[in-house]
Amino acid sequence: MVTWRLKDCPRCGGDTYIDKDLDGWYQQCLLCAYRLELKELNCRKKPLAVTISDEDED
Repeated sequence: MVTWRLKDCPRCGGDTYIDKDLDGWYQQCLLCAYRLELKELNCRKKPLAVTISDEDED
């Protein structure tokens, strides 16, 4: 899904859109084709894991 940002281009002031391709997220202008690679935010720093022990409690 594409997100539009109206009059947000730093070069020409045109409309830009935010999209994702194989390389990651980017913002591109419709008028001058200015392209800005965006950082990908990872909210989850640690993988979720559950450890199960086979110890019998008597």
